[in-house]
Amino acid sequence: DSIHAAASMGAAADVRRLLADDARRATLALGPQGITPLVLAAHGRVQDALGVDAASRADVVRALLAAAGTTEDEIVAEFKRVRRAQKA
Repeated sequence: DSIHAAASMGAAADVRRLLADDARRATLALGPQGITPLVLAAHGRVQDALGVDAASRADVVRALLAAAGTTEDEIVAEFKRVRRAQKA
């Protein structure tokens, strides 16, 4: 099971199950750009294509934030870091 896939698809129940097994998954970086599940959950292209509603997307984001103990400032910094990496 992939926390990244579950987050990108807005699968809140799967995200919570994976985080219950290992909360460190909330900050697990993927690939050379270091994409985290939070970035995938918040980005939204996959969820939009699948018709995932805003409530499900918000549930995924809340679960990831709670597991990671992430602050709003850390979220902003993470998005900026990923943007820079994508442009490089």
